[in-house]
Amino acid sequence: EWASAALRAGKHVLCEKALAANAEEARQLILLARTRGLLLMEGLAFFHHPLFEQMRAVLASGELGVVERVDSSFVVGASKYKQKGSRYDSSMAGGASADLGGYVLSGMFVAMLGVWPSIDFATALTWAKDKMIDEVVSGNASFPTGARGSFHWSLRGRRTGSLLSVHGSLGRLEATDFQAPHQRSSGFTVRRNSLESYRVQGTKLSNMTSYAHQLLAFAHLARGGINSMAAIGPLGSTGSSPLLLAAALDDVYESA
Repeated sequence: EWASAALRAGKHVLCEKALAANAEEARQLILLARTRGLLLMEGLAFFHHPLFEQMRAVLASGELGVVERVDSSFVVGASKYKQKGSRYDSSMAGGASADLGGYVLSGMFVAMLGVWPSIDFATALTWAKDKMIDEVVSGNASFPTGARGSFHWSLRGRRTGSLLSVHGSLGRLEATDFQAPHQRSSGFTVRRNSLESYRVQGTKLSNMTSYAHQLLAFAHLARGGINSMAAIGPLGSTGSSPLLLAAALDDVYESA
């Protein structure tokens, strides 16, 4: 509602994820932004941090060989939100999928160099006080290349943070706390089948938060810049990825 009002008022919009409650709402927002020549960016800040530039470079280099499997998860744990706030309000499209699912599926998108996963099936556990609120979601996915994957996110249990594992024919990449590259715990490790390994840590690549990088990218695009991944890829209104992410989450809801 507020994003739509801002676009109608002629404003560029940076919107906290999830961009919309479903793919149809996302489509309408993106169409409105395009029609008015405005920028609509979904707030998945980690995409703009240099850590993900490094990760994409490793994946694109073929260092891991052919990617065969991608596993992505994010568990914040029960103590994080204590069953309160917007995440536990179905009138505000709350739930684990809206809060955490975008990170998990976007991680798979990065791992497959710009291909969103197809949802094969999903299961969900809902909040006892409101069955419209999903607290735990798990499922399997696949990609056109033949690669398989799994996803999991949860507002329950003990925090494990976000984890992304990319298994290739020549090695694997494992990322920890990838949703917050500016934290010390965030980074990725590459392990080759020859047992050689190295780690790239987000805080060593930049002393700025991912939110600051996102804001710079947003300002650049709002001023008419085009030399940015956001303009053609996962976040900008001129790309289709915000809609594809919303559609993937719709598929998760439908399957679960």
